[in-house]
Amino acid sequence: MSPTTTKTPIRFLLDENVPIKIRSFLKTEGYNVVLTPKGIKNGQVVALANKEKTTLITHDTDFVEKTLSTPAVLYGVIVFRIHPPHVEKLCASLEKMLRDVTEFQNKRFLLDETGYTIVD
Repeated sequence: MSPTTTKTPIRFLLDENVPIKIRSFLKTEGYNVVLTPKGIKNGQVVALANKEKTTLITHDTDFVEKTLSTPAVLYGVIVFRIHPPHVEKLCASLEKMLRDVTEFQNKRFLLDETGYTIVD
């Protein structure tokens, strides 16, 4: 299912630690992408994601810890666990995931080169 045919448009919030080329890739795929302002703290990122109803994409594993990102606290999050984080690898892994996943709200994902895991 493409992002334009879902009932609720999927929106992503890119953390400042994610290469800007990921934004271009997601926009090409038809997704709405918002960038976090430079230098904001994790609590402000959570507030922005919730306010904008966006799924955060980040490299920061703090966002999969239950104290900061329980579904009740964080709208949704995808954490890249790809090293080295070459843009081509990030895009390829994200593309595979987006073919399978259409619902991100209240979910926390770890994404690596072999696939993704939903964190409880």
